Amino acid sequence: MTRPAPWQTAETCGTRQAGIIKGPQVLAALLKKARHPLMLVGNQGSRDPEEADEALNAVIFLAQKAGISLVASGKAVLSCRERGLSPDSTIPATDCANRLSDPAWAGVDGKGPHDLVFIIGLPYGMEWTLLSGLKNGAPALITVALDRYYHPQASWSFANLAHHEWLEMISETTRVIGR
Repeated sequence: MTRPAPWQTAETCGTRQAGIIKGPQVLAALLKKARHPLMLVGNQGSRDPEEADEALNAVIFLAQKAGISLVASGKAVLSCRERGLSPDSTIPATDCANRLSDPAWAGVDGKGPHDLVFIIGLPYGMEWTLLSGLKNGAPALITVALDRYYHPQASWSFANLAHHEWLEMISETTRVIGR
């Protein structure tokens, strides 16, 4: 099976590459299986501020509907507060990734280590690096890149999608989860 090219074509990641999220049922199945999911949100989902705002609304709604612990990083902290939302934690993305690699960390809510992490809205290069570190430093952790660009370092990722296709996929996932 061939994989899509990484969004930044010079990036290669070895023999283990992300599975492609072909529909919302994949995300719903991952959530159903997870015992302690986490969503790490940055505010770089798009170069267009209106597009980024729309994307942030979609993923915050998904986290709320699915009961996923939310970590806001960078400018996403302010964006969450503007929406009246108090994230479970507000720490830098790199610090969150380091903690996820630590098997002794009790998670953002103190209920034990996270087994599934959704990452979205970080600059592509930063997300690539964090996913690479998690793939090698926390191999039991399932990582899902929810950005609209393919991240081969994740366990699961969308293929490179147009913005409207990506938003449709996130919206449909929220409907499928239906919690």
